[in-house]
Amino acid sequence: MSQKFDDTPGKIIAARRCDDNAVVYLAPGGAWEENPAFARIVTKPADQQRLLRIARADAENRLVSHPHLADEASISGT
Repeated sequence: MSQKFDDTPGKIIAARRCDDNAVVYLAPGGAWEENPAFARIVTKPADQQRLLRIARADAENRLVSHPHLADEASISGT
């Protein structure tokens, strides 16, 4: 996971898995996990955009749909 800098909120990539419509999160290594605790957290905008490109490629391959950035706090309850 990325180190957090200052008070920049962490971001994760969320999507819907195509085969069962479950909410999933992009994890380190490019896997999609249902458990948000395994989500890769990034703070730098360049890293966020890079992960979003990976997620969009997975959407084009019909692994997931509607990939988007979300605040880490929105899934962790903090």
